Amino acid sequence: MAGWALLALATSAGCTLFGDDGVRESQRPSNGWQVEFAETAQSDGSIEFLVAPVGGGSTTVSVPVGVNQTDNEIAALARGAFETALGDAYMVRKDHDATIHVSKATRQQPDLALTVVRITAQNVRLDLDRE
Repeated sequence: MAGWALLALATSAGCTLFGDDGVRESQRPSNGWQVEFAETAQSDGSIEFLVAPVGGGSTTVSVPVGVNQTDNEIAALARGAFETALGDAYMVRKDHDATIHVSKATRQQPDLALTVVRITAQNVRLDLDRE
């Protein structure tokens, strides 16, 4: 039952969940990820991500979200949260729109899996794609 609740939460959040072969996209490590935020928050809350480098320990990245923050503002907060949590091992950049990119800083860094754990801010949606 809990699995269905997580699937419903992720689907309602607008996340890309599965690849063409039915395997969860976020469980496949990649050298980079694109996170595109959408909508304005209708409540305070947060977005929690789990970053898991291949062969390394996982890191939780929590992005605080305030009521009425726009997708562009949330993306800026997410960029800062990822930079703080990941340090120099990974690069984080924000486009002019509400999109951030998380990628390896050097070829020597391991690929990473990125998963959305939970979104508690109402109306906040995102699309998570491997690059």
